[in-house]
Amino acid sequence: MSAQSESLDLKVTRIGCASGFTGDITVTQVNYSTENVAVGIVVEPLKDRAQTCQSNQTVSYTLDLSEPLGERTLIDLSCAETSDADGSTANCQSEAVRWKP
Repeated sequence: MSAQSESLDLKVTRIGCASGFTGDITVTQVNYSTENVAVGIVVEPLKDRAQTCQSNQTVSYTLDLSEPLGERTLIDLSCAETSDADGSTANCQSEAVRWKP
């Protein structure tokens, strides 16, 4: 990843108990500002049943950006906009920052 990046190769996991299942990516959201590029990924809903809490599978996904990343911080909206921003989930230990120039 660099300031010239126009796409991001992501490793997506579902936050929360899901019996090891992450699922297909259904929605992506990218918010651009002068300081940040904030990325949110939504995966398919779980079936309505009890789930176990082992780690969930990692899904590879390439997200195309409409402009280069530039000198902006990359933010993970899944961590920034939920209670997981406090680092209670291993994937959110970095307080939502995924890359800094």
